[in-house]
Amino acid sequence: YAHLGDGFEDRLRTLLAAKNPDAVLTLLTVKLQLLRETRRDSSSGTPVTMQLTCLCTLAVQQYLSKLASLGVHCCTQEAGDRDLRQSEAVRRKLRDFLREHSNVMHLPTVFALLEALGEVEDVVQLAKLTKHFGKVIHHFIATKRYDDAFAVLQQQCATAQHAGLWAQFSVVLMEQQPDRLTQALMSEPMASFLNPLALIPALVQYPSWGSLGPASSGSISSMGSMGNLAAGCKSSLLLEPCSSSPLAAQIPVSSSVAAVVGRRNHVLRYLEWLRSTKKNTDPAVHNLLLTLYVKYDHPELVPLLRSSKSYDPLYALRLCLDSKNLLACSHVYKRMRMFEDAVSAALRIGMLTLAISYANSQGAKDSDPELRRRLWLQILAHVLRGDGPGPGSAMTVEGTAPAHRAVVQAMELLVKEADSAISLEDVL
Repeated sequence: YAHLGDGFEDRLRTLLAAKNPDAVLTLLTVKLQLLRETRRDSSSGTPVTMQLTCLCTLAVQQYLSKLASLGVHCCTQEAGDRDLRQSEAVRRKLRDFLREHSNVMHLPTVFALLEALGEVEDVVQLAKLTKHFGKVIHHFIATKRYDDAFAVLQQQCATAQHAGLWAQFSVVLMEQQPDRLTQALMSEPMASFLNPLALIPALVQYPSWGSLGPASSGSISSMGSMGNLAAGCKSSLLLEPCSSSPLAAQIPVSSSVAAVVGRRNHVLRYLEWLRSTKKNTDPAVHNLLLTLYVKYDHPELVPLLRSSKSYDPLYALRLCLDSKNLLACSHVYKRMRMFEDAVSAALRIGMLTLAISYANSQGAKDSDPELRRRLWLQILAHVLRGDGPGPGSAMTVEGTAPAHRAVVQAMELLVKEADSAISLEDVL
């Protein structure tokens, strides 16, 4: 029958109708061998390959049907043991068949058939054989074998064509293997081909962070919309909630404060590495780094606001206002050329020298002379009122009354510092 030409399909349908899987598998095995020899001898193998694919799918279905039928009618222990031995023999034949014909199979269909019957180990073995590492990693994560999942990702997926797998599984691995994942992200070759924007969902999915830090009691997302955080990003991954991933749902959020702090440090470590070593200028990266700095009152907040031009100033201003950090607000105001607000914020925290630097900045000098005059009048009014500490504040004698001579000297210094923006008449 296998050597028949036009009559092969009719004979195959007859055997299928008779529900004789052993005969069907014997026929298919011989036919597949003949077709492989024909393909080797033929210059055009496309029609033959299509026929091979169809017959392989049918053969896998027959193997699985036979596995499913074994044990259904077991009435005694002896019958059960016999069916178990037969099942193992059929399963070995199936695995040999998968290894032999994996290069001509339609893998999505075969994977679906195996998964429908619960043949997980066969799915994993076939995925390894055909380099479908995503299914292998998914299996290891689903069974909480995180070390194995990370090993496959690091050893088998260290090429640009697997960048999507890093983005997909980093959400889970950042929770379970933060130190190893962070080190891998910063190491070659991953550092060369991974897009940091695609990894941001793995960095922001920590709702338990809201219990830490003086700035806010909410989660990271409560400090600003993802639209602001992802300003300038072109990756749609940034706008999708990571919790929608079935893998992420399997991982419980740790309630350990030490674990949360450790994860935070790893996230900051990676973001700071992107900024300082990789010279990354993506707004989303800088916005996220700024968010964490504000949330945890990090000492690098002000240096970041001073040196970086990549963050969204409106987003930064809202974060700083929500956290009532006037020093940070003043730097953002200056970048936005809102010099009156910058000077006012600096004066409110008693930083007279900083306010003077804003009034004397090149941006203020290049603006309307009337604006510069208002800035200096604002500073003069602050000094005359003696508001707050700081250099230039009105001094007192024995804590009772302003020392008029000191005030006059301060006014003269300020007028000189103003560089003709104001005069002594303005002081009077």
